[in-house]
Amino acid sequence: DDKKSDKADETLPVTGVDLSGFVLGASLTTAVGAITIVASRRPAQARN
Repeated sequence: DDKKSDKADETLPVTGVDLSGFVLGASLTTAVGAITIVASRRPAQARN
C-alpha cells in the first residue's frame, strides 16, 4: 500500500509539470506569434 501511495503522489507532480509545460508552450507560441505580426507590420509602416 505504501508503494501505491508513493506512485499516486508521484503522479500529481508529473501532471503539474505537464500543465506548466503546456502553459509555457502556449505562452511562447503566443509571444512568437505576436512578435511575428508586429515585426511584419513595422516594415510595412516604414515603407509607407
